[in-house]
Amino acid sequence: MDTAVQIKEIFSLIPNFWFWIVAGIFTLLIRMILTFFKALAINNGEVDEPDLKNEIKWKNAGFKKVFRQSFFSNAKDIRIDDYWLPAIIGFSELIIFPLFMAKGWFPAIGAWIAIKTASSWGGWQKTRTAYNRFLLGNILSLSASFVIYSFFIKA
Repeated sequence: MDTAVQIKEIFSLIPNFWFWIVAGIFTLLIRMILTFFKALAINNGEVDEPDLKNEIKWKNAGFKKVFRQSFFSNAKDIRIDDYWLPAIIGFSELIIFPLFMAKGWFPAIGAWIAIKTASSWGGWQKTRTAYNRFLLGNILSLSASFVIYSFFIKA
């Protein structure tokens, strides 16, 4: 079967407007959960290294401030701000994974997670909590994808 036909067939499985809304809600919920753990780690000094003035910027900055600036990605610090890119990727996964589940393309999901893991491998050697947040994010994304699949596609 032609690849273009397969892709068209996959996207024809998207049932309705609520599919997109639920994926968006799950994206925000997952972002909140991951930001909670990220804020805990940042507040405990995960990203801090003394700057030229030997100052520590984030340790004990206050959980609420760190959570808010991390969630909204407005800390003006490249170690904190992610510009919502993980949420955009996660939203895309929540749209695509249920469709792949419907077609039985589980190896494609596994390959994508393997690519994500391999591309960030070196960054996790400095701190274990970032790696654990990555794993938790994948678990939450796969679980939410299964829920979306069960309610919108499988039924």
